[in-house]
Amino acid sequence: MASNPTAVVKMMKVAVSVGAAGGIVATLACLYATAIIMNDINDMYNDIMDGMGQFKTVADDSWMQMMVLRRGDPKENHEYVRTLFGRNKRSSGQCSCGLPQVNCPPGPPGPPGANGDNGDNGEDGNNGAPGLPGVPIQEEKELPRGCIKCPPGPPGLPGMQGFEARRFLNFDL
Repeated sequence: MASNPTAVVKMMKVAVSVGAAGGIVATLACLYATAIIMNDINDMYNDIMDGMGQFKTVADDSWMQMMVLRRGDPKENHEYVRTLFGRNKRSSGQCSCGLPQVNCPPGPPGPPGANGDNGDNGEDGNNGAPGLPGVPIQEEKELPRGCIKCPPGPPGLPGMQGFEARRFLNFDL
């Protein structure tokens, strides 16, 4: 390296300046990223608040419709709300704490219910008893053997006179 002390000081100044500039750039980048993240969080918050406002409007409208269905004395409205959301205690007039009556006649039978589904198939039954032994059936047919025997046909024509037959058949007697 250089033996000159002023050159070393100059190099040190450059190194410190570059380091400081890098730190400033990194800090500015972090501040920029923080601003973007904060903006995204605020947008999400606004979207959620808009949705909650819409939900509140729907809930209030539903509540008003429920109250319109149940008109009457405000005290009765309060009791109606208690039946919806709270424990409603029975008054002494509604309690049936006595013994049930024993000699009451039965009421009329109700209508028949709907047919149910078919049940599962049952198990297979026991095998049957063995049957009687069978009788072999042999069909005896007489099959033709040799020449077929035909019934005799009608008689033939009369033959030729004797002398002419010799000449015709070339017989020498």
